[in-house]
Amino acid sequence: MANFKETLIGHIPESLAEQFRQRGFTLRFIGWSWFDLPVHEVRRVTQPQPVATH
Repeated sequence: MANFKETLIGHIPESLAEQFRQRGFTLRFIGWSWFDLPVHEVRRVTQPQPVATH
């Protein structure tokens, strides 16, 4: 499974952020754009792989 990562520029309403969370994504503020807009990194939450025991 490939890791998903995307960047969103602009204000994100809380309702939209909640939809991302419900679909298994995280939003993390990473800085400001040239036009003073917030920049967020969006990542799909990956489930930890079970540790194989021998």
